[in-house]
Amino acid sequence: AAGATSCAKMRLLTWNCQGLGNGPSIRGLLDVQKQEAPDVLFLSVTKHDGKWMDWLRWKLEMPNMVVVNSEGNRGGLALFWRGGVEVGVKNFSKAHIDCVMEEEGFEWRFAGIYGVSRSENKDNMLETLCYLKEQFEMPWLCSGYFNEILFGCEKEGGPPRAELNMQKFN
Repeated sequence: AAGATSCAKMRLLTWNCQGLGNGPSIRGLLDVQKQEAPDVLFLSVTKHDGKWMDWLRWKLEMPNMVVVNSEGNRGGLALFWRGGVEVGVKNFSKAHIDCVMEEEGFEWRFAGIYGVSRSENKDNMLETLCYLKEQFEMPWLCSGYFNEILFGCEKEGGPPRAELNMQKFN
């Protein structure tokens, strides 16, 4: 109709893939990508390096990417985005990728997070989140695998989570 405006919404998908080293996990990712058609895709625990992820970006038909290599068989992060999507990567580490997205003139931040499982290293992730929070005055979406919970009732099995860790994360 004359005068109608379109309001496109960016589609962002995050997935803790726990390694992309076998056919079923790759097929699963490609199926999700096909069904959901994200504009931006954040993967944590890829267990791969940039060379392998370069192959994957073409399979995903997402030509833009930033990769944080895994350390052996641990960790690894990747952020992919389609052509035409405005993404400005600000910083990254083995535990995060932080960027600014622009959508129809509106800027907002995205931080993809991978929280380590070892209790003695959890403070590093929390310090990173606090640091990132202070960097820019704009809306912020923080997503990923934090490897932490807010309340003890969220955990099933194993030893109880330390109350202090949950309070810090909250």
